[in-house]
Amino acid sequence: MTNQHLSFMKNFAAFLLFCMASLGLWAAESSEKNWSLYKALDGVEIYFQELSCDDPANGLFEVYTIFKIVNTNEVDVSITYSMDVRFAGHWYRAEDTDTPLHTLSIGAGESMSGSCGNGALSVFDRFSDRPDRGALDEFVWKNIRVTK
Repeated sequence: MTNQHLSFMKNFAAFLLFCMASLGLWAAESSEKNWSLYKALDGVEIYFQELSCDDPANGLFEVYTIFKIVNTNEVDVSITYSMDVRFAGHWYRAEDTDTPLHTLSIGAGESMSGSCGNGALSVFDRFSDRPDRGALDEFVWKNIRVTK
């Protein structure tokens, strides 16, 4: 292999790395922009968005609704809440589950976000490969209490 070929391959590899890094930054920035405000209470903002949680290697094709809680206060807070969900036309009440209440602590000026299957900050939405299996119709956060 000539020096010219090696130089081209190095430049091409650097270009590919730059493109992948740029795409990763764009995806993260795009995801940050997709949050919708659900509720604001006592200096705490609650946002939500859908997140694709496909895992083809394990045969899972799922979408979750995840939540982000932002503490805009200058002090640490604790937030307690329960959540009811309506899935495929049927209500599932928090008081009928194993974890009727969630309690989270968030530092001053900080935030926390849910991820696929994180029980406190996510809820199953639907199977992305099976639209006939029903989907999340609605969620309702209840008994929200912010303690400073």
